[in-house]
Amino acid sequence: MKQIILLIAVISGVAFAQVNEEVVYLKDGSIIHGRIIEYAPDRHIKIQSGPNVFVYQLDQIDRITREPMTELRSDLSNATWAAQFGIGTPRSINLIGVTKDFKLGEKSSIFITAGLGINLIGVGYARYKNYNGNGLVFSGSIGHNGAGFSLNSSVTRQWRVSNHGFFSFGQMASSFKSDEKGDGDEKEVSDGSFLFPTISFDCRF
Repeated sequence: MKQIILLIAVISGVAFAQVNEEVVYLKDGSIIHGRIIEYAPDRHIKIQSGPNVFVYQLDQIDRITREPMTELRSDLSNATWAAQFGIGTPRSINLIGVTKDFKLGEKSSIFITAGLGINLIGVGYARYKNYNGNGLVFSGSIGHNGAGFSLNSSVTRQWRVSNHGFFSFGQMASSFKSDEKGDGDEKEVSDGSFLFPTISFDCRF
């Protein structure tokens, strides 16, 4: 009932929407900015955010508000390059990196990444709650550091914090195996695995 009352108030003020926008807060923590274009009582809403149209059931929604548009944000639905830095990144176990996505749809992609850290180069797959938007990101990759390979996986949550900037926080796991030359040019094999939190910032374009 609370959601319906809020929605009626939003729609009744559409004539005054010149400098405002609807903001839908979902129960999973996602925040959608845009314009409500359809309301089905006791069922769902449709909200247009940039060129995209999203449909949400009313029981998915925590609240709906009207807020001033603080900035005109770029449409990043086709922004597939990212420059990243942090303690790990959403794509690889590096301190800094550059990633190129190849979208498979609106919620998944394969990617290549390069950077400085544990992996010099890598390839992988990512699954999104909301590509280049707020929500969870699941990724897995295989990387190489010049001496051996590593298998990496991560679960992160990303937030859009500026026109092109995203903040990410989550958990990453890695298993690696390296071959190094020892005395007499004999190869020494080292391997291991670890689990650690990751926090990063990336710029997408």
